[in-house]
Amino acid sequence: CHTYGFGCRASQLQPLVQVETTTTTACLNPPCDAWVTTPPPPSSPPPPTTTTPPPPPTVGTCKLWGDPHIVGFDGGNTADFFDEGVVWIVKSPQVSVQALYKATQYTNGNAATHSIAVGGAFLKGHTLKVGPQVGGVISWDGRSILQSPGSVYNTELGNIVYTQRDDLIDADMKRWSTDPPVAVDAQFPDGFSIEVFRWDNHINVRIKMRRVEGIDGHCGTFNGNPADDTPEAIVGRLGRSVDMSNSLFINSYLPFKAGSSETVEDCEWSTRQAAEATCREKNVAASVLDACIFDLCFARNRYAAQDAIFHS
Repeated sequence: CHTYGFGCRASQLQPLVQVETTTTTACLNPPCDAWVTTPPPPSSPPPPTTTTPPPPPTVGTCKLWGDPHIVGFDGGNTADFFDEGVVWIVKSPQVSVQALYKATQYTNGNAATHSIAVGGAFLKGHTLKVGPQVGGVISWDGRSILQSPGSVYNTELGNIVYTQRDDLIDADMKRWSTDPPVAVDAQFPDGFSIEVFRWDNHINVRIKMRRVEGIDGHCGTFNGNPADDTPEAIVGRLGRSVDMSNSLFINSYLPFKAGSSETVEDCEWSTRQAAEATCREKNVAASVLDACIFDLCFARNRYAAQDAIFHS
């Protein structure tokens, strides 16, 4: 009944009955009464577990502000771009959104979002462009529209409204700037909307749209994975700028020009400390705190003030 000889002679092993359990082997015939512990049989390994990532949301929002900072459809801070030129913001088979990045006197050589253009198949060949208040226009198919806040331009594809946005500024935000923000709001087919805040020489943009296949651009791939929306990945897929033959900016095309590559870490320490204290005093959200500090370091108070209003 066992091979270790615990009280069992060889002559006793033949007639004995062996009973096995998962933990012991027993000798049932006297005088062989020893119990021998045996290891349990090996258990089968558990089946491998697989985690299926949740699908990306069906509707997403992308924001561009400052010089320029971007939070894409997948929710991550996709990129900070400083180069001048025309770039893809949203590139898809149906929707085309491009931006003109251009340096200003306030951005220390870095680009800001100067203008935005919306076109593509979903607009049936039409194009909306919005630029800053100084030197920029609001146009539909190249024709100037919406000359003053409070005006509305109706199209077969949706309405474009020019409004003064006092409703977005609380008492704290008013301390940043005495200029009331004005914005262009457009509602287009397929759930696409765009909101463009116009400042003196740059704009801030908020885009909301449904997820579609094959999307790319500075707003990201809209696939639920912000890791593939780094500046390096985007440039690797789309290049640094849009060539003139594919540009929506026909008469205002700006060729690529490399900007500086400064970060918050390049800000002089005492200036950075003062900038952070100012941003925290104004209750800037933690998600955009570094962007606020950067703007105070390199673009002075002007952009930080306007961008705080944009995020209020």
